[in-house]
Amino acid sequence: MSATVEVRIIGGDLAEAMRQMRTWLDHRKSVPDAFRQSTCPGGLALHVEFRQPVDATAFAARFGGRVLGMPPVLDELARAPSAAGRLPRL
Repeated sequence: MSATVEVRIIGGDLAEAMRQMRTWLDHRKSVPDAFRQSTCPGGLALHVEFRQPVDATAFAARFGGRVLGMPPVLDELARAPSAAGRLPRL
């Protein structure tokens, strides 16, 4: 099951944000399945698709994004430091 993360870049340096993301992905040896960008009010929205939900939640937590399609409460729990990249069992 894949998971897509949305990270919004509002008034920031896109090149620097992309560099930091690439460094993070390389360090974790994580390869996204897809990487798209679109405009959003005031900036850009990056959509990064991961094969593993644990990679998506870690990426979202590191870059202030959100995992799309996940209820907000689960997204917050998944990004909490105590979750350690694991989703709660329901």
